[in-house]
Amino acid sequence: MAKVKSPQSYKDRAKAAAAEPATLGEDIDLSAYTSSTEEQPYQDNPSQLPAKAKEQMLRAGVMLDDISQRSGTFIQTDNTPIHSSSQQEGIEVMAVSQALEK
Repeated sequence: MAKVKSPQSYKDRAKAAAAEPATLGEDIDLSAYTSSTEEQPYQDNPSQLPAKAKEQMLRAGVMLDDISQRSGTFIQTDNTPIHSSSQQEGIEVMAVSQALEK
């Protein structure tokens, strides 16, 4: 079985690669792209998310208020998982970074 690398080693490799020129196409100045969003708090109950977020999710076909329609829920805003849960025995729902630690 192949050994899974830690998330930190992937971050280190990505940072090193960002400093190298592009092999194909134009170079992109990554410093021109910033994230000004604040980290979202974890929500135990996704139906308690702000109305605007729930409305956007509903437009994408995700109904947060009716958990009977799904076996599990995973919600991520920007780069932050803000909810994960399972309604069915034997199913684990979690962020990839959390799964790599198991």
